[in-house]
Amino acid sequence: MNDNEIEQYLQAKGLTAPRITPVGIESKIAAEFFFTADDGAKSAPYENQVRHTDDVMQPTLARLTFCVLVLKNGFSVTGESA
Repeated sequence: MNDNEIEQYLQAKGLTAPRITPVGIESKIAAEFFFTADDGAKSAPYENQVRHTDDVMQPTLARLTFCVLVLKNGFSVTGESA
């Protein structure tokens, strides 16, 4: 089914609520922040840092990325990937 067929199907069922679009979602975002676990480990206070060797932990921590979206209504949304 393509987008046009899906829309026709929904309308035939009487499902005519406003659609969420990527443009609509993006219009609600005030700011975006991306950082890795390695970035966080490097900026943590020294007494809170786990002792490790950079050659072992850095590649692992660098693969974990965090995203924080601050919305215009004051809420924030977080996500992560590894």
